[in-house]
Amino acid sequence: MLSPALYFSKFQINYFDYKQNSLKYLLENYTKMGLDKTILEYNDKDYETAIRSDIRQTYFQAIETVFEIFFALLPDSNGKTNDRIIEKITTSELPYSKIREIAQNKSYLDFLDKKIVYSNNITTSLGEFIFYYGLFYTEEISKEFEESIKAIKFALHILANEFSDRKEYNSYKHGLRILPALQELIICDADTMQEEYSWSLKNSMTFYSYDKKTKETSFITKTFDSERDLRMTSICSNIIWNMIKFRDVAYNRDKKSKDYQFAIPIFGINEIKDAIKTDVKIQDIKYSLTPDNN
Repeated sequence: MLSPALYFSKFQINYFDYKQNSLKYLLENYTKMGLDKTILEYNDKDYETAIRSDIRQTYFQAIETVFEIFFALLPDSNGKTNDRIIEKITTSELPYSKIREIAQNKSYLDFLDKKIVYSNNITTSLGEFIFYYGLFYTEEISKEFEESIKAIKFALHILANEFSDRKEYNSYKHGLRILPALQELIICDADTMQEEYSWSLKNSMTFYSYDKKTKETSFITKTFDSERDLRMTSICSNIIWNMIKFRDVAYNRDKKSKDYQFAIPIFGINEIKDAIKTDVKIQDIKYSLTPDNN
């Protein structure tokens, strides 16, 4: 049986950092890879688009992983906690409705401030239990964790916003039905047809969306913002680190050497605000068609 001690010690805690840093290296060096000798009709631009697409998908996967682990660690309806999270993740579905609530309501995560009694009659917040497991023993450190958890709550709100509408992510996952269809957006004067504004869309992907209720057909174009995706993935990785690493240390304390040291990430709201800044001039374009019912 896969015990919590084994699960936490073997979890690929740096998976997204390894992958995104590898993709960043490829993005900076793809012309040196020599794939033109092995791939039919190789094209540098196609390869760059594939790399940027993978960076984007990896970011979405990182968000998904954050919420999978987060919800698995929360107490059940009876207030009981269980660190056999691999079983909870495997046997239950990700609660997308709750992720939407986190996205829509900044105060939804205030339940993390609720006090719980931990082992040895130590009282801590649920947020500290989730993100700083086993580290809440001095008042000074606890205050620092409290500020960090406020920043994590802000980060989760942002991540929930970006994950709630999964149309783009699903377009990558299911059939690769997202295409580099547009090259440029131009706005012209209606009378003279003279160009007034223009934006390059060479680094963009377009996907099709259909609303069964309204019967609205949409084509949504997203401009790649790969540097932002990399920054945001790093935040996801640090949140995952906090949820997994401290449990690894607690469950496997006897197996660690006496001089074993590990990082304790402290989050700041300004750090997260810097990470979420966009680096592109135009990001989302939506063209919709609704059938005439008259």
